[in-house]
Amino acid sequence: MPELNERVLHLWQFTVVVAWAKSIGEESMAKAELVPLTVLRGLAAAYVVLYHFSSGGGPWIIRHGYLAVDLFFMLSGFVLAYVYWDEFSSERANVAKATKDFWIRRIARVYPLHTALILLLLGNAAIGAHTGARADHAPYVFAANLLLIQTPTQQPAYIGAAWSTSVEVVAYALFPLFVLIGRHRRGLSFAAALLLMLAVAIWLITQSPAGTLDVPAPALQAIARGLSEFVVGMFAYAFVYKRIEHAGVPDTGVVAVIVAIAIALMLPTSDIAVIALFPLLIVAAAANRGRAAAILSIGALTWLGTISYSIYLLHQPLLNSYKRLRDLVWPGGVGNGVAMAMADVAVIVVLLVAAMATYLTIERPARQLIVKWLATETPGPLAVRKQA
Repeated sequence: MPELNERVLHLWQFTVVVAWAKSIGEESMAKAELVPLTVLRGLAAAYVVLYHFSSGGGPWIIRHGYLAVDLFFMLSGFVLAYVYWDEFSSERANVAKATKDFWIRRIARVYPLHTALILLLLGNAAIGAHTGARADHAPYVFAANLLLIQTPTQQPAYIGAAWSTSVEVVAYALFPLFVLIGRHRRGLSFAAALLLMLAVAIWLITQSPAGTLDVPAPALQAIARGLSEFVVGMFAYAFVYKRIEHAGVPDTGVVAVIVAIAIALMLPTSDIAVIALFPLLIVAAAANRGRAAAILSIGALTWLGTISYSIYLLHQPLLNSYKRLRDLVWPGGVGNGVAMAMADVAVIVVLLVAAMATYLTIERPARQLIVKWLATETPGPLAVRKQA
């Protein structure tokens, strides 16, 4: 009898929990943070760092590190669609209010750290000689960098990696329009975005002597590259993920995509194949509920994803300074191999510590303050807002 009573009690507790879950709405329950995508973002940032650290050389897998930027664009489009799609596309959507809230949150996300780093770099008149940052103090160059529009206005960037952030700002400005245009034709929009992305990639590759996407692109090409990939990410969520999220993707599916990308990276000219596989990687990682998701949710990797923006913006000035110092200590790269290896590891540790410091003291508090002052309170789990 006690055993029966205990089972009845457990059944009653389960019923109460289910009823409570339904009462708060299916959408709220579904909109948990996609932690594996946070980890993918962190791994992409690490990939860019290793690529720049090796100056584009190193093992075969490192030589394609520039493609992490393409993954960034698609991840950004996917996550922002995941968080904000319904706010713009539902029948009862207040588009004006949603647009204002979206833009304020994007400003709070990317501008504070970038602005702080620019002011820090420009605080030293000789900074360009030490960090590789541009030292052009012309007012229009400074204004373009401060507003993060240096790429579309074709001005030199004070922080080299910020060219892609500048393209993202263009994508943020157009995000509401992309949703409104494609909300009723999601399949067609996804196909069109994929074709455009591949066409732009072919266009850029034909301009590269090496036949890769690692080419300094003028404003039009850079924006076309970033926008097409951003929109692919958006509609990978709206058309593909929304159809399979409940069924999920098995571990074998995630592994198959990763293996396919690894094989493509072994080939000398495989950039188009790799970026074509990135949407599959994002969807598979987001929809997996098995061991792959568990591995992509390890605490240390999640932490790497959390500070990925700080890592991305900080790494080039820091690495450039380190390389100049290393050339002074070990001219021509000749010296004690152990000491040089230890110095290489030390600079990576310094980068991670600096990224954590700027995240905790600048990026996160400034974001929270701006959102608190200016953004409209909107429904949705905090974890999701944090991820976006």
